[in-house]
Amino acid sequence: MRRRIEQQQAKSEVIIAWVQAAAVVFFAVVYAISPKALPPKTRFEAVPWTLAIYAGFTSMRLVLAYHGRLSDRFVTFSTVIDVTVLIVTIWSFHLQYQAPPALYLKAPTLMYVFIVIALRTLRFEPATY
Repeated sequence: MRRRIEQQQAKSEVIIAWVQAAAVVFFAVVYAISPKALPPKTRFEAVPWTLAIYAGFTSMRLVLAYHGRLSDRFVTFSTVIDVTVLIVTIWSFHLQYQAPPALYLKAPTLMYVFIVIALRTLRFEPATY
């Protein structure tokens, strides 16, 4: 029974990695076609860098998932990275749009946290929820 659960979790990790990869592509396309609201002298744009780094991390996670080499520590680390990237990206909106910091609490993008939670429920271990 334990082996079957581990096999199911391995399959779930591949699904999770593909959903994350699709999300990165979706957000990159949306960012590319959306009008930018950056001040004229801005040298650093956080969103493209964040998406690029996260795309690399997600690619590495996908390869490890296909090879069945995702350790419990890496899965926990990945969960922390997922939530951190999401929260930092949402937080950076008020900088980009020169709005009060309360904007990120009002924005519907905060609901993306629930997507991360839903993806983590594909595992059968409460520690990764």
